[in-house]
Amino acid sequence: MLAPPYRFDGARLPVRGAPPVLGADTDDVLGGWLGLSGDELARLRAERIV
Repeated sequence: MLAPPYRFDGARLPVRGAPPVLGADTDDVLGGWLGLSGDELARLRAERIV
């Protein structure tokens, strides 16, 4: 998310870390959000789907 285009006098912007590398959250998204098991994720990797 981009910072707002305005800043209050004396306010400092929070320091943020670098974003995750592409694909770093794939297991969390597919497992946590979509409910895929570890075996299902392994099968998708073996078939080069993810």
